[in-house]
Amino acid sequence: MKKAKQYVWNVISSGLPADIGIEVLRKVVLINTTMLFGGSCLFLLTVNAAVEGDILLAAADAVFLAFMVVLFVYLRKTGKHHGIGMLGTVSRKRLTSGR
Repeated sequence: MKKAKQYVWNVISSGLPADIGIEVLRKVVLINTTMLFGGSCLFLLTVNAAVEGDILLAAADAVFLAFMVVLFVYLRKTGKHHGIGMLGTVSRKRLTSGR
């Protein structure tokens, strides 16, 4: 049971130690939790669309799901935990500026 808890914590915290700055750890844990929960929901939506025969919607969901998985793995392997925050900031600025 202890190994399972440690494995889950390593996935959620991207392997960061607990003694790192609380703001960095909090941001990484929230981002990873959101991506894991959102990815699982998107997977269920993809399966649901495929079962109902809406192949175009299932393909679009699958593309976004693949992007999330690649982004999750990339951020974990490179240690660029701030990258997702910058991506969110840039996309939010682009959406609100009307460009």
